[in-house]
Amino acid sequence: MACLPVNQHWFWKENYPTTPVKTAETIVDKNLIPLNKAYCNFILNVAPNRHGLIDDNALALLKEIGARWKPEGRMAALQAPEPPIISPNIAKRKPANSSWSWDSNISDFGNDDDFKTSWESNQHVKQAWYSVDLVTEQPFNMIVLTVPRKEIRSYTLQYFSEGTWKDLPTTAKEHLVRIHRFDRVWGSQVRVLFPENGPRPGVSELGIYNERR
Repeated sequence: MACLPVNQHWFWKENYPTTPVKTAETIVDKNLIPLNKAYCNFILNVAPNRHGLIDDNALALLKEIGARWKPEGRMAALQAPEPPIISPNIAKRKPANSSWSWDSNISDFGNDDDFKTSWESNQHVKQAWYSVDLVTEQPFNMIVLTVPRKEIRSYTLQYFSEGTWKDLPTTAKEHLVRIHRFDRVWGSQVRVLFPENGPRPGVSELGIYNERR
């Protein structure tokens, strides 16, 4: 749920009748439409004055909103959500490595349990990669790759076992957080390979889990 007042604050103030309200463009184009597409309820607050009435400037805005917003018909069915992640992340703060990084955005930021930091590939690298060393061979059946930009869509997940790298099954994901579940495997390392001609790679967090099923 998201909420926004037409004025500066939630409750009415004496200067509201003469203070500019938000624009219909801000309310509709930047809030109502994108939130509606994200299946998010949107509460628009219009505070009544001391007489229990709506100020004229707020009423005018409501009319503009009604004229600007055009329903696009029935919303697409809400997709079933992924099961929650309740297992510990065995990749957290384990040794990380990568191809050439961009500036100070080094590999340590890709599994530091901080989604505000990220590993970023140097723009001159053609075949970028990022890996986490689990130190010992461990079982796992889920990898969660969080990327800093949605345009990072194509990649290959691999794990190291019995002296060789093996591919893991992946399906295309459009969100920043990509959850990949698969049959349990044993491995000592996990890495992400990025295509040569794709957008500049980055990893906000690489999580590895052995969840109970």
